[in-house]
Amino acid sequence: IIVLGARKAESAARSARIAKFDAEAVRENLSPHNDLPGALVYKPIVDWTNDDVWMFLMQYPNPWGYDNKDLLTMYRSATADEECPLVIDTTTPSCGNSRFGCWTCTVVEKDKSMSAMIHNDAEREWMLPLLEIRNELAEAGRETRDFRRLNGRVSLFNGDTVPGPYKQDVRAHWLRRVLEVQTRVREHGPEEVRSIDLITEPELHEIRRIWITDKHEHEDLLPGIYEKAVGKPFLADRFNDHFPFDPEALAALQEEASSPLQYELLRELLSIEHKHRSQVRRLGLRESVGAAFDRSGYESEDEAIVHIKALTRGRGAAAEGTRTNFEVLLDEIQTGVDATETT
Repeated sequence: IIVLGARKAESAARSARIAKFDAEAVRENLSPHNDLPGALVYKPIVDWTNDDVWMFLMQYPNPWGYDNKDLLTMYRSATADEECPLVIDTTTPSCGNSRFGCWTCTVVEKDKSMSAMIHNDAEREWMLPLLEIRNELAEAGRETRDFRRLNGRVSLFNGDTVPGPYKQDVRAHWLRRVLEVQTRVREHGPEEVRSIDLITEPELHEIRRIWITDKHEHEDLLPGIYEKAVGKPFLADRFNDHFPFDPEALAALQEEASSPLQYELLRELLSIEHKHRSQVRRLGLRESVGAAFDRSGYESEDEAIVHIKALTRGRGAAAEGTRTNFEVLLDEIQTGVDATETT
């Protein structure tokens, strides 16, 4: 049984969602969880209004010792008109209309609560850089995303690619921005945020490992990004994978490559060979090389789209018992002619 603080009064959408699951309740006050089979949800304050919540918070201390009056002040500053009176009757408005979540959340179009807090309280101007990053994330277009999914596959929807994860340079940009803001907040924020970690040291080490080991990005950008943004060296040695080519050699390879995708392919093939160099049987080498070509064996996104369309059309023709030539399919798709008629 999972206890949730969900309330119908939070929003019309939340009320409708609660009603949907309550209709499937197996017993009073216990409804099925939407994701976890076998789990039931108990919502003890589901019918509380915003006023009920604030009345309770003003009368009872919370278990972790934080002053709920400070919480009231925070919610008041998060309301556009900065009004948050103590509730004395049902006609008095409360400050519960402001909503809080993760500071990077882009589910909502604009973070009105954070914007109001910064506008209403000069002491909260240190939060402005956080809001700026959040808005940058919300406004990032598909040009920041790879045309391949995380597994390297190309997926099409209405003839266009489905955006995948952020590109390497964009990920580097976001990391630099977060570290810059972390440094700025520590220097100019109030005492309670002088040691704030927007991104922790263990997270930095894991990001570095993922970039190098999983994504084959042996340029090892993270230490340089950290030093430039924070103003001090990243306290870690060179990544201990003994890769034989340094960033300068990789830069020379990138300069000679005919396209960014070709460079990514060559870099990944070098990484795969390096990873398997000490194995006696070199299990998985063939599959890894094949996956590298599947992921980066294109000259451009447009070529990838044509390639996927040709594969899809060829498979469809094969299922109907029609044989096609793949090269002909590629050519005919580019000219807009149905090549399945060619046998």
